[in-house]
Amino acid sequence: MISERYNSNENNRYEVFWQFVIKVGNTKKIKEILFLNGIETGITNLPDLSKTFGKEQINSKILLSNYIFVPLHGYLNEKYFKKIIKLIKANSKNNKEI
Repeated sequence: MISERYNSNENNRYEVFWQFVIKVGNTKKIKEILFLNGIETGITNLPDLSKTFGKEQINSKILLSNYIFVPLHGYLNEKYFKKIIKLIKANSKNNKEI
């Protein structure tokens, strides 16, 4: 089961939701393609600390520009994930930036 339930006591239940990361060439473009097909994705919420400390952090830039985060939980089925993979593969072949 992708989603797990943890009980703190009989009255409280907590759902756990995960995300998995997919490497793409152009996060903006692939996010748009997926969104137009009913699939919501995101990118990292980690701050770019290079601006704060005045030192370039290449890993944070790569994460922001080359990786999307796709939800992973028990309410999504195998068909949903196959659709994501199919869309990414189809658009990667048509556009080398993706």
